[in-house]
Amino acid sequence: MLMTGFVHHVTNLPNDTSVGSGLSFSSNDTHFWSRPSAGWYKCNVSYNVLTGRVVAGWIVHDHLGCFRFWRSAILGESISVTEAEAKAILMAVQSTRFMGYENVIFESDCNSLV
Repeated sequence: MLMTGFVHHVTNLPNDTSVGSGLSFSSNDTHFWSRPSAGWYKCNVSYNVLTGRVVAGWIVHDHLGCFRFWRSAILGESISVTEAEAKAILMAVQSTRFMGYENVIFESDCNSLV
């Protein structure tokens, strides 16, 4: 079963993952990547708008920093940057769940969503 927790700063992740198990969300204000705590995965999510369509991409690493998988998808049109990022995060959550991953921290640079 996946549960949701929210983490607001990457620097708090090692000690702050107790807020929930299963899923966690983080805003990367610090502009550097750090590994998740042992037993957790980190999924970095991003998007771009190409010719009016949202293209999303995400990549998952384990607590050792080892690559696990990546995906990308064309998500259609969006009326705002926030909607585009929300679509990208939703696809990343669905994808990691489908792949069977639990204890996933989703990291994005969209502060209004995470």
